[in-house]
Amino acid sequence: MKNKVFMMLLAGFAFLLTASAQDKSMPDKASSYETHPFFMNIYDSSNPFFSENILQGKMLFASQNRIFSGSMFSFMARTEFYDPAAEIGFAEFIVPNKTSYDISIIRDPFTTRLYASLGKEDSVSSISSLSRLYLEGQTLLEHETDFYGDYNGYAVSANIRQNRFSFLAGLKKESFSAQAGAASGNMLLGRGFFLKSNFYLFTDFNFNYKTKSIDGIFYSKYHYSNGRLHITPQAVYDSILFLQAGILYRILPEISGYANYSRKNNLNAASAGIKVNAGGLKADILPISYEGRTAGARTSVLYERGWLSLNANAEYFDSIAFDLNGAAGADFFNGNLVLKLITGYSSRAVASIFLVAKVIDANLFFGGDFAVETKEYMLKGGFTWLFKD
Repeated sequence: MKNKVFMMLLAGFAFLLTASAQDKSMPDKASSYETHPFFMNIYDSSNPFFSENILQGKMLFASQNRIFSGSMFSFMARTEFYDPAAEIGFAEFIVPNKTSYDISIIRDPFTTRLYASLGKEDSVSSISSLSRLYLEGQTLLEHETDFYGDYNGYAVSANIRQNRFSFLAGLKKESFSAQAGAASGNMLLGRGFFLKSNFYLFTDFNFNYKTKSIDGIFYSKYHYSNGRLHITPQAVYDSILFLQAGILYRILPEISGYANYSRKNNLNAASAGIKVNAGGLKADILPISYEGRTAGARTSVLYERGWLSLNANAEYFDSIAFDLNGAAGADFFNGNLVLKLITGYSSRAVASIFLVAKVIDANLFFGGDFAVETKEYMLKGGFTWLFKD
């Protein structure tokens, strides 16, 4: 019965298949999102109310050699994908060719969240920075700034989070990068990637020279393609070895079927699903998933067309967990004024509604969250301002 619900959801979105959409390369450049034979949750990160904390603390790839922790609200990030099995995420990180920066403030009666970002990219250089600050009253609870820049074959990256910092510098080529640096806590750092013939290797490690201990992550994948057939083995090691192998077949340009097998901590898992990429619709439907002896299902859908956006993520293993949100709006005066209504509901029985008004390059928003069971509510408001050269 539960599997039928997920298949019905896929059928319900089938009428949205109006036009083929081009494949989008993943940050590792070894494969595309549409040919990656593993399930990924899809999030609309252009919506601050439903994305700012969803992937907090998760590792996301923004490029071949750039990773950052958690979801940072920015004009550069549009869509984020997260593989819950491998615990690795990927972001469509769009850096503009003109210097652009923004600041966002989200306020409720108890906390204030500030986000700031900067980005510019051309044929020889790229620079991007993301920052977030969480305050409770006058107390700074948490802050993080992530910086990356490269110029003519050289790259630097830095991260400041709470009372910890890290800095790396090194070489960056089209298919190879090597960086070294240091961090607080007696750490020496190393980071690099290698890409050759659809084989991608990434490593990010730190060495504590006082305790002589090594920690970090190792990620590798190989994407084999032969017409409509795509086969991808991949491995992740972060103190525990996680192995995956998947096969995907392109049934139509818009629809693919896939199956995969994984092993972690002597636990076997297998799943099979369908990916859809047509017009403004991205969908990943996983009606069959076995993790050990536990059966379950997952689904993720993002639809965007004009000023309409719908995003849904759901899973069932021992219980149902989901989040739904959507936005609809209209523009006036040649796009200088945009009015948008954002609504959402989650399995935590929390409903959200916000009104957004975009005036030229500024977004003003106000609304709140309502806990259906306890009848409590939380009002929120704020603004985003985008600046361009």
